[in-house]
Amino acid sequence: MARLPLTVATFALAAMAPSLVAAQQPTVVARSSEAIAIVESVDQPARAAVVRLPNGEFVTVRPGPEVRNFAQVRPGSEVVVTYTEAVAVEISRPGTAPVAAGAAGARAPEGGQPGAAGARAVRVRVKVDAIDLGFNRVTVTTPTGEQRRVNVQRPEMRRFIRTLRVGDEVDVAFIEIATITVRPPR
Repeated sequence: MARLPLTVATFALAAMAPSLVAAQQPTVVARSSEAIAIVESVDQPARAAVVRLPNGEFVTVRPGPEVRNFAQVRPGSEVVVTYTEAVAVEISRPGTAPVAAGAAGARAPEGGQPGAAGARAVRVRVKVDAIDLGFNRVTVTTPTGEQRRVNVQRPEMRRFIRTLRVGDEVDVAFIEIATITVRPPR
């Protein structure tokens, strides 16, 4: 399962944001968070498990039949949930598709440790209407005609907006990836 998130992320980037993985390097920022829940009890015939969340709450989980290898879940197993979100931007090139969206998923192989991953991505092309470098703001028009002002926080993105000119078209890809892995009791 360690390679599953990378596979899903690569698929999401390649399939949903093709212009962003071309020869020119996009500007990308990402952040991940992880939470670990502990399995307290398992009812195999009912396909149910009681897990203790990081905040101490107890929750009953009933995974559907599409979840493989549930029989391997035991009290003391750790359920690790990782969530990553990323934004990639680059100046558009003529002839590339302006909008794309999609989703991908993967699950553990038969007989492996329980786990799954899913990703979704959307790419839109926006037009730059105004750039305020003093306040690190960019005003853009979306494909639906909505005008939005974006406060740019991250240093990588601040460097990117310094390369922009009013009238530029920019491809923006939003990517979310979630993975769930189960580690055996220690």
